[in-house]
Amino acid sequence: MTTYVLVGGCGFVGKIIASHLLGKRYRVCLIDQISPIGTEMEGALFHRIDLLYDSIESILPQFILDGPIVVLNCAMVCTPGNGGPANDVEWNTQSQIKNPLLAGAVIQACVYRREYVLALYYVSTLSVFDTDFYHTSGIQIPEFVDIRHCATSGYGA
Repeated sequence: MTTYVLVGGCGFVGKIIASHLLGKRYRVCLIDQISPIGTEMEGALFHRIDLLYDSIESILPQFILDGPIVVLNCAMVCTPGNGGPANDVEWNTQSQIKNPLLAGAVIQACVYRREYVLALYYVSTLSVFDTDFYHTSGIQIPEFVDIRHCATSGYGA
């Protein structure tokens, strides 16, 4: 059975997608640094991780690797009022710096676990700020990810 892995799955967008997938009886794993809240997340597996500080091999944990996985990246810097920076200006600044790093960690985790990953999707345009970041930082993009089709965000530009 395919597992749908929602990185950043406890945020606004991730919760909506998880709730839909769970309602259709799909196997769902939420990867986030905050815990899931609400009954709509019952039935989902959960793995607490910090994409910026935990190891690449721990991002997609062994306990979900009993079959193919589809990774949906919803990870982004938390918004003001949702545990993030105090205001929009600070949030824009942090987003410009951290969102590409978060996306890069997810890509590296998919490369590390490539024998299990069927697909990687960017659910939020905030997941990718500047595609040139990947080329200049040396992050390897898996063959199954067409970075040209990942929308870039104008936030903070």
